[in-house]
Amino acid sequence: MNQNPQTILGISPGTRSLGIGVMRDRELLDARIKTFPGKWSEGKRKAIMETIAKLLNDFNVTTVALKTIHLSRSSTALNQVIYDIKDVAEKRKLKFVLYTINELKEYCSGGKKGNKKVLTDFIAHNYPELSFECSKEKNSRNKYYIKLFESVVCTGLSANQLI
Repeated sequence: MNQNPQTILGISPGTRSLGIGVMRDRELLDARIKTFPGKWSEGKRKAIMETIAKLLNDFNVTTVALKTIHLSRSSTALNQVIYDIKDVAEKRKLKFVLYTINELKEYCSGGKKGNKKVLTDFIAHNYPELSFECSKEKNSRNKYYIKLFESVVCTGLSANQLI
């Protein structure tokens, strides 16, 4: 057994919801969507950061892997969330890595150009405990779980790079 286990917190950020995945030594420990209803406010920002701080503490995280947001999909509030997450990771001296959606899709498709369906299929195949969410996502017009899948792929990609 590894004396210093690598615990990765994968995050697909948002101001309304976060996709969260936690992996330790290639075992998925937690995967969920955490929602933050209501308009953007300082209180909402604090609630998001308290959630992240709790995850960092509860799982003794060593690496934070974050999906970056394309400029066209960003906002001042979302940029603040991303900055705050990076700042917390740096203050705690955690490894911090960023992944684009294209990097996540390529990882799921074996280096080829992928899409979100490939990403969802990858999750269903590699993490059977998430198969229910995968089947719901495939049958839904409103893609609720995609942030969850993106966060889990962030953890897997980081775990592969930590070897």
